[in-house]
Amino acid sequence: MGKIRRKDAKQEEERRARKAEFKARRSKIKEEPTLVRPLGIEKSPKKILIISEGVNTEPTYFRHFKLPNIIIEPIGIGLSTTRLVEEADCLLKNKYKGKKFDEIWLVFDKDDNDDFENAIELALSKKYKVAYSNQAVEYWFILHFYDHHGEQLSRDSYEEMINHHIAPLSAKYDGSKIVSNEFFDILMSRNPETKKYRYQEAFDRAERILSGDPGKTKESVTMVHKLFCSIMPLETTKVKRIREKKEKSKQKAGIR
Repeated sequence: MGKIRRKDAKQEEERRARKAEFKARRSKIKEEPTLVRPLGIEKSPKKILIISEGVNTEPTYFRHFKLPNIIIEPIGIGLSTTRLVEEADCLLKNKYKGKKFDEIWLVFDKDDNDDFENAIELALSKKYKVAYSNQAVEYWFILHFYDHHGEQLSRDSYEEMINHHIAPLSAKYDGSKIVSNEFFDILMSRNPETKKYRYQEAFDRAERILSGDPGKTKESVTMVHKLFCSIMPLETTKVKRIREKKEKSKQKAGIR
């Protein structure tokens, strides 16, 4: 009987030891980080509809943007200002009925239209985004090469000014109003003098002009850079100034 009891006691002791070991291992497993991750949900690409006054310039320009996370659908309809807004309403009710877009932009010029400001207000009231130019969209292209400060600049000189800068680089912008592959590549290239991207320089110039609150009917101004920024996010002038101010503060404090 004594041997049996000792044997039973030994087995009970071993059982308790195994139970304690198992409990300790289970607690340790809970403390360790798991390598299992929930399956990620792939983000849908951003969809932008661009309805423009121009049937060639704006559509050919925006079609060049080939980005994996953005789908751009540009359409030129040959109407401007309030007529463009009305046509946009019709397109959304008919051609694009049931189709969802993250952003809808209207792109038009001041030209000699008397209802320019009314068109802007009307478009905004309908929740459209507006990329207007005064006088024309080509002013946005000029800012890629020329540090213009917003004074009057006739649209009759736009083509000549653009070609002055791109002709030496084997590109041309003519009466067809088509943005060619060569022209677009130049717009997206670096300025060899400053080493900065031309579009970043154009964006900064357009922002600076707007900061002076020129008014919609004053030459020269463009909002196309806002649409560009929606496609290719850039650091705004305000954010850049805040960052530069922080960097200067760190330098003064001796923080590297």
